[in-house]
Amino acid sequence: MWEGQKTFLRNFSEFPKVLRRDPDKVLQYLSKEFAVPAERSGDKAMFVGRRAPDDFTRLFQIYVKDYLECHTCKSPDTKILKENRISFLICEACGAKSTLKGKYA
Repeated sequence: MWEGQKTFLRNFSEFPKVLRRDPDKVLQYLSKEFAVPAERSGDKAMFVGRRAPDDFTRLFQIYVKDYLECHTCKSPDTKILKENRISFLICEACGAKSTLKGKYA
């Protein structure tokens, strides 16, 4: 939804809840990938500039692939564990442990 030169993502708070990830980290990821400031307000997120819904879909797909799916078995049942400033993706299905790139974990 657009309002002037701002894009509002309604029900933003539902996405991190379904993904079982920190809402601030998901918002930080989207903000950095769009290269625009963003902020949360209630259950909405506001981004400076106009963005198409397909842009959000594409970024969420990349986020799921990089920060949610197990790299070994592709299961979405994962959690993130931080050890000595290094983030690991731990699969709850197969037990695999892999490092995560970036700082959005």
